[in-house]
Amino acid sequence: MNPAEAAGTAFGLALDATGFRAFDTLSAGEACRRVEIVLDEADNLTKDLKASPRACLVDRRFPSGRQMLRVEQLDGNGYWVAAPGYGRHLISSDGRRIRSALPRVPALQWQRLFFAQVLPLAAALQGLEILHASAVVLDGRALGFVAPSGTGKTSLAVNLAAEGAEFLTDDVLALDVSTATPTAYEGARLVNVARHEYAALDPAARVRLGSVIGRTAKVHVRPAEARSSAPLAALYFLRRDSSRSGAVEIRTDEDGSRLVLGSGFITYLSEAHHQLAHLEASARIARAVPLFRVDVPGNRAAADVSAAVAEHAASELG
Repeated sequence: MNPAEAAGTAFGLALDATGFRAFDTLSAGEACRRVEIVLDEADNLTKDLKASPRACLVDRRFPSGRQMLRVEQLDGNGYWVAAPGYGRHLISSDGRRIRSALPRVPALQWQRLFFAQVLPLAAALQGLEILHASAVVLDGRALGFVAPSGTGKTSLAVNLAAEGAEFLTDDVLALDVSTATPTAYEGARLVNVARHEYAALDPAARVRLGSVIGRTAKVHVRPAEARSSAPLAALYFLRRDSSRSGAVEIRTDEDGSRLVLGSGFITYLSEAHHQLAHLEASARIARAVPLFRVDVPGNRAAADVSAAVAEHAASELG
């Protein structure tokens, strides 16, 4: 693939998207891993899906029973990722080629599935470790925030970025653990902010965070341009306790590898070599960077958590 054809980078991958709809949520950084993206017809993808033996890996549905997300593994032919109204995708077994059929919807809608599931899967297949985490860059080093959905990792990253940190990624963190210090890669230039969290930011903080590109149940923001990668300095594991009040407490965790192991984002890659790679990556991360637990009382706002983490990083990480 010609580097000049790359549409941009995300999750440590350079996207060759010739003939694809323009991406406005990519950065112009560089990446040694590349993925070719080909726009195709839904009927062609469905035909190839039905022609191959396959196993269902993920079948998420709304309470009504309507399909939300389906991921299937095709025997020898990669992975199928589809969500009604958001697109259908076939990802090659090595993560180097994606064939996509897109619905006639605004780009922001189909890009949400593409960046939340499809491209992270391609990155994992190319050997990167993918965590369920948001991250910022502070003083040239990446800080990752790991937590289940709804705990506040995005809000924490947003508040730090609003105070001057560089926003690196929302919800999905790609790491290269092949070197002594893991490298954290920028995700899509798209962050989905809870409306009340965005409203709580003052006007100057909103400007520092980036520009609004859409509104649904959340405010969709394109963060200010940032570096495409940074050395990982620490991981913070958030835990919110609605029954507790008082200050935010941050402490070193002594059982780090288990925490990292349970924080994977692409959890359905069950082949032995994928499982072994995840085990090894978790151990390497635990050895290479400090890991901290963040206990957040239920009455604490994201700004309080942001201030506590910024103070802790300044004193503990130098």
